[in-house]
Amino acid sequence: MFKKLVSLTFSIILISYFNQIQTEAVAFSISNIFGNTETTKVIDYSDPDFKVTKPYVSINHSFNIEKVVITPDGKYALSAGGDYDIKLWDIKTGKNIRTFVGHTRSIISIKIISNGKHILSGSYDSTMKLWDIRTGKLIKTFNGHSRVLTGISVMKDDTYAFSVGASDINKKLQGEVIYWNLKTGKKLRKYNISLEGLNNVQIDANDKYFFVNAPGHKIKMVNIETGEENKIFSGHTNHVGYIKIFNDNKQLLTGSSDGSIKIWDIDNAEAVQTLEGHKSRITDMVLLKDNEELLSLSIDGIILWDLESGKQIKEFKRDRGEYGHCLALYPNENYALLGVNEKLYKLDINNDTNYGKELNIAMVNPAIVRSVGFSPDNRSVIVSNRSVFGRDNKRIYAGLVYTMDSGLFGNIKKYKDLQGEVLITKDMKYILSTSLYKILLSDIKSGKKIKEFIGHTNSITSITTNSDGRYLISASDDMTIKLWDIKSGKIIDSFIVDTKKDSSSIDTLKVSSDDKYLVSVSSDKNIKLWDIKTAKEINTRIYSHNIRSIDITTDNKYVIVAGWNNNIDILDLKTFKFIKSFKGHTNYLYHIQISSDNKYLFSASNDRTIKQWDIQSGELIKTFKGHSSGVKGFDLSGNGEYLISYDKGGVIKYWSIKEAKELLSIISFEDGSSISITPEGYFDTTASGTKHLNILTNTMEISTIDQYYEIFYRPDIVSESISGINENFNYAYKESSLELKAKPIIKTVKAKSEQMPRLKISEIKPAQKVAIIDTKENIDKEELKVTLKITPNSGGIGQIRLYLDDVLIKTDGDRGLKKAQDKNIVLKTYTIKLTKGKHSIKAIVYNEQNTMASSEEILAVISTYNPIIKPNIYAVVVGINEYKNPSIALKYAVDDAKLFAKTIKQRTKHLYGEVDIRLLTSKDATSKENITKALKDMQNISPNDLFIFFVASHGMIEEARYHMITSNVGALSSRGIKKEAINQETLRDLIANIPTTKKFIILDTCNSGKLGKTLEVAFLTRGLTETTAMKVLSRAVGSTIISASSSSQEALEGYNGHGLLTYVLADGLNGKADADNDGYIKTLEIANFVEDRVPEIAEKVFKRAQYPYISPLGQGFPLVKIK
Repeated sequence: MFKKLVSLTFSIILISYFNQIQTEAVAFSISNIFGNTETTKVIDYSDPDFKVTKPYVSINHSFNIEKVVITPDGKYALSAGGDYDIKLWDIKTGKNIRTFVGHTRSIISIKIISNGKHILSGSYDSTMKLWDIRTGKLIKTFNGHSRVLTGISVMKDDTYAFSVGASDINKKLQGEVIYWNLKTGKKLRKYNISLEGLNNVQIDANDKYFFVNAPGHKIKMVNIETGEENKIFSGHTNHVGYIKIFNDNKQLLTGSSDGSIKIWDIDNAEAVQTLEGHKSRITDMVLLKDNEELLSLSIDGIILWDLESGKQIKEFKRDRGEYGHCLALYPNENYALLGVNEKLYKLDINNDTNYGKELNIAMVNPAIVRSVGFSPDNRSVIVSNRSVFGRDNKRIYAGLVYTMDSGLFGNIKKYKDLQGEVLITKDMKYILSTSLYKILLSDIKSGKKIKEFIGHTNSITSITTNSDGRYLISASDDMTIKLWDIKSGKIIDSFIVDTKKDSSSIDTLKVSSDDKYLVSVSSDKNIKLWDIKTAKEINTRIYSHNIRSIDITTDNKYVIVAGWNNNIDILDLKTFKFIKSFKGHTNYLYHIQISSDNKYLFSASNDRTIKQWDIQSGELIKTFKGHSSGVKGFDLSGNGEYLISYDKGGVIKYWSIKEAKELLSIISFEDGSSISITPEGYFDTTASGTKHLNILTNTMEISTIDQYYEIFYRPDIVSESISGINENFNYAYKESSLELKAKPIIKTVKAKSEQMPRLKISEIKPAQKVAIIDTKENIDKEELKVTLKITPNSGGIGQIRLYLDDVLIKTDGDRGLKKAQDKNIVLKTYTIKLTKGKHSIKAIVYNEQNTMASSEEILAVISTYNPIIKPNIYAVVVGINEYKNPSIALKYAVDDAKLFAKTIKQRTKHLYGEVDIRLLTSKDATSKENITKALKDMQNISPNDLFIFFVASHGMIEEARYHMITSNVGALSSRGIKKEAINQETLRDLIANIPTTKKFIILDTCNSGKLGKTLEVAFLTRGLTETTAMKVLSRAVGSTIISASSSSQEALEGYNGHGLLTYVLADGLNGKADADNDGYIKTLEIANFVEDRVPEIAEKVFKRAQYPYISPLGQGFPLVKIK
């Protein structure tokens, strides 16, 4: 009775209240009315000028988070830190919405003002900045501090603010407190007063006083109007890092590096309570429960305090390697956000005992890149990367070689134990890499270690080779430089550093082009010139600052040095006499390199740019902008056309030097996934890489790439970007539109630009919202009725997709949709069949243009229905030799189909019940009409049955869609193909509507026979490769697909009377693919066998390349029994 009364009372209160106010002003939850009186604000983040963004990669900060705040509505968080950026996060999903870029040093303070619409930030770069939270745009910069800015505080009306700068007592430099008008950007007053080190500032609730650090670990209270120092709060024994006024301006809360927390009475300036429990400095604190409790964060952990008793309520232990720097309280006060290293953690205050969980567990860090470099032939790029320490305290090292002319993911080789600097030998046979005290020589083809260079007694810091690649030179923390013979692995000579004069490690080496001189740089700012022949030191110069990189001009006249003073200096090589400086970077430099023609110098800086300079004149020629963190290194291609760079965040970028244009970004993550993405948003990715991609569909709303996958998943464009093979293929992202245009390479074939896909992303209409309703979650029958409630956002409804256990089982258009009582809602009910067990049903609905998908709606269902019958196997097997157009006839397709059908029939007798194989090989049976009918006949099989679809024929790409060429195809024009062949969407829907989740598809239809030359032109002029089409089809259907070859290759025929793919497939199904020797050939086993065996035979027998496309998606299951 009480529950009903409460419910009724709550409803009356809510109805009455909302009749009186506008709902956009305030929103209540039950907890607001019963107990928690704090309201959650509703903030209008709308922007009339907003346009849907291109896809972007969501990544964490690249350095420690120093500050985190939560918006007043509790929906979003802002974090800032040592990477100079502010990031906006969706708290519910943990996804990064946008990044605010503009500061040039660490950000130490952020405030949310203007009712949640603006951000005020303060940085060590001496500036304060005002930002629009909805757009990420910088509104205003406040300049005025002569030293680093260390704290900011805002008055209650958000019109005025105070900022404080660092002081230096030893240099007798007073601190600065500046009073700002935020609307005009003007300084109202500057207070020059004695402060202590890195200072904080806090304004009282009445806007009459500010509190700031004072010498001697004290806090002083200053009158804003007069500037008089009213009171001093003394008692801490180390620097005070946290200041807050609370309890109606009556008390002051401070946290110190001495590990103590003090509460002060402001009237008499005395400490009334000291909380002792932390052993290290206090980094942040928040008050909760009407100031009755305190959550304090220190380097050593988190403590929840009862302020009335001064006792600890509970302690939250940190794991090894977790260092908390800041925290923010959720509006409901049940949770807090922690800035732990470079990630955000969500802390459940009531239930957690440690630091909680990462806000977005699925969001992993990019692997740290140690070096990048082009191979001598410019066809490959080698990358050395590693992970950071995780909770398992393990560090992973890896190396990747990207083969440029195969596309990014066309041919990647992975190497273990590449820990530091990596070089490819001049003969392209070996990789040299550092591994602690050793140097490894590995075979570039196999990745196997050939030999180790052992001789150093401490970590190796740098390696290089001489001009002809015969000798290796290495530097180490053992204070020696060694010259090695690469062939023998023996030490030829050692360059001994005088440790009485120099005691720091050697960081960098460079050999002159005539192999006479060696220049070394050490961390104690020494630059040395050595005679390589005698291993003797010739000259030394002590520099004014740390040097990070050096290079020698090819004429061996000058050495160029760069480092911590933001400038690049040219010195005489032999005398080290200063010649001139190049100035233009705004932060310290990481790397420099001279072009092979000795005309240009390239430099990479922590200011996130790469610059190209004219060496002779010192003129700045180009600036390469695009990195989101400091650029740590790069390499120039030998032909001078391309540049590859990497930054502190682990992002690799590939550039055209001529245009200073970014062509591609490459990111490898700690979980092994990888993404390559063009500036226009087209991407290629490993299977798990899509989780890192997002699209901003409103100012503060993120959609996953799944909703746009079939638009932006374009490995073909990625491959063109990185290989530069087809200079006539152009794509552009202009004025929020995507345009694909192509010019034919072969003059006899003329492609029309109107054939190419053209899409304005800003005009994409939102997808509909879908919910699964009135559907049972537990059934004891085979059939289940699934009802979808579809709420249109704009326009009509496009395709509807229903997945069972991630396999597409139903597709539908908008015909026959039942209108609900609400005219804006439509209903659709489907009947599906389930086997015994737990199942996942997923629904997706597209917009009218089928260009954007809805968010997934997922329902878990348990079925207890268990018929005691063997599953059946059904197959549609197609082989087409004869076509209406006789010029494209094939020789082995029919034999391939018969061999496959025979193999399946023989090997499935005792594994399945009924074996029903529809073999279609005659010209009449293999028409579009009859193949379609055969597939539709399969739509009544049981969900426990197995379905196989095999096709040996031609395949073609037309208007960015795969088409299966059927026997009725005559004309090979665009119009003819579209009219007579089976297109990608039709094939997808036919396969999708076969109700089983066990589907296996073999399409031996790639670029074969006499159609090959025609297809080769089509691939270059029609904008989509067959490999891409197969990947999109496989992902849409959710089933394993094997396709004969990649798009640029012919499917080889004539191997033992069959096509190569089919022969290998049959060979594997007859027993050779049984990798685990259990007597069954499973889908993954046959896929792996085909992937390994086809290229091997193609190279050995045909001296040609053929790499089948394998997509092992959907359910894995046994295909045949061999024992």
